[in-house]
Amino acid sequence: MGRRLLSDPREPLCKLLDQCQQCWSSKKQGKTLKACSACKIEKYCSVGCQCLAWPAHKQKCHMNQQTQELWSPDMAQISVSLRRFTNNHRPIISQAVIRAFDHLKHPARCLTDVLVIWVTHCQHDPAQCSPRKETTFSATDAAIIPVESVPCDIPHLRNQIAECNLKIRRDGFMCAFFVIFVCVEYCIMHIIPVGFRKEKRDYGGLNSVMGWKDELMYCLNEGIVM
Repeated sequence: MGRRLLSDPREPLCKLLDQCQQCWSSKKQGKTLKACSACKIEKYCSVGCQCLAWPAHKQKCHMNQQTQELWSPDMAQISVSLRRFTNNHRPIISQAVIRAFDHLKHPARCLTDVLVIWVTHCQHDPAQCSPRKETTFSATDAAIIPVESVPCDIPHLRNQIAECNLKIRRDGFMCAFFVIFVCVEYCIMHIIPVGFRKEKRDYGGLNSVMGWKDELMYCLNEGIVM
């Protein structure tokens, strides 16, 4: 399956936002990122960064491992595909957060509200070419909801949000909003903190008159990568 016409083949924003979870250096800066060997989710650019991040990552790492132990091989593969899907769409997700939350005017909302995006896994004909990572799921809905109304059981979610925001403020950021992808038929979730500095920044999008939700759904479902 070929790349969508509106996608940027260089994927500069996607590489910029694929970052070490400790020092925030990115693939665009030439860094090679490796996932935590235990939970296989958080990425780091070096052993040093991983060691520095361990006190903050420890609890989440153990929860991720406990969840993964309950999965069948098929569910584990779906989870990997969902992470790759969300990583490829990171720029449009970040742009949706900017437009939906108006983070410069309302940074405190990062502690009270989250963006939830519901997706379903797309079934592809195995006889055809392998699907691109950005087309393996389709989005069915998206909404901003209060943390306490998240439609799934995420242990210590409010604490995770508070601790993440404390860390990134120490690192010079203003706030981090949480985005939760929910794959309905497999009951699998992927949580993405989206951090912002104080200056305003454009993370792509179609520069159209569409609202944030319509633009987000269009880019996710058309496989458009920035």
